[in-house]
Amino acid sequence: MSFTISSAKTLAESWFEETLDDALILIWGNEFLQRIVSNKLWLKKTQVFENVEANTPTAIAAGFVRSIKVEDSNDVEYSGYQIKNGNISFNVAGTYGLTYVEYPDKLADITKAFPLPDAFEYPLAEFLIFKYYNFELDDEDSKQASEEYEQRFTYSLKKLYGELEIDSESDSFQVTMRW
Repeated sequence: MSFTISSAKTLAESWFEETLDDALILIWGNEFLQRIVSNKLWLKKTQVFENVEANTPTAIAAGFVRSIKVEDSNDVEYSGYQIKNGNISFNVAGTYGLTYVEYPDKLADITKAFPLPDAFEYPLAEFLIFKYYNFELDDEDSKQASEEYEQRFTYSLKKLYGELEIDSESDSFQVTMRW
């Protein structure tokens, strides 16, 4: 269910007659994960805040990107909280669980498992070729190839997002109704 940057590199190298440098591939693979892929696909974690006092700022985990939901100790969704400057505070004392999206750590080497489904191996390979040609912009052919692979990986991602029912153009949201 996962792949490596190395396997995407091998795939990319099978499409054209160049050898890609492992150090650059690692940088570009991390860029793809952290900047290109929608954060809706990043790992979700839960941080538990036990016996917190009302209206007291408490530090959120360092990798926090955005909240998904907060539940009280009865597993009921809770909306009486504020997140500000890396801290969360609750209007009522108690125990709460914050489910959030975590910023992905950089991968240390190209053989480490990539934290995305296998379907992202092809867009990553296309992105690596785009970055290679973009890096090697020394003639008109490289520029055209760069633009072609940029369009390819962008199209591949949009297609995947559609299949995964993720909107690649804008964030959607749902308003929870209260009666």
